[in-house]
Amino acid sequence: MILRSGDGFFGIDITTVQEIVLMQEITTVPASATHIAGITDLRGRVVPVADFATLLGRTPGDQTDETRVLVVEQGGGHIGLIVDAVTEVMMVGGEEIEDAKTIGEEDHGFIVAVAKLEGNLISLVDIDALLVAAKSNSGREAVVNEAADASAATA
Repeated sequence: MILRSGDGFFGIDITTVQEIVLMQEITTVPASATHIAGITDLRGRVVPVADFATLLGRTPGDQTDETRVLVVEQGGGHIGLIVDAVTEVMMVGGEEIEDAKTIGEEDHGFIVAVAKLEGNLISLVDIDALLVAAKSNSGREAVVNEAADASAATA
């Protein structure tokens, strides 16, 4: 599946996506990780929602009529990912793909390859690795914030 986030195009494995829904009301959760936009009610099921751009360390775009929430399975549960648009679903052949490391892409662990499609470069993202990295980073954020709070309290 090809999606747009900001000025970039990204590809994810369609089998990780449970459904694609229109953008809906998101309730913010105090003291949540920076990549978590909040939670939403998806047909009676409360689902956490993260911003895909923020997960990638990018600035989120403005919401438009094309903004969607991709619901993906992760760790036995579900999480929604806000994306600017879903552009198409397609098969990508081996000759169109280059390993991310061979083109000088920094090894984040979640950008696994780059596809060359119709004049665009599409970063292929491992959603599980991206979410694991985000959880790991949010744990570090909490430790840094606690240390900053403790430091401020003793100053």
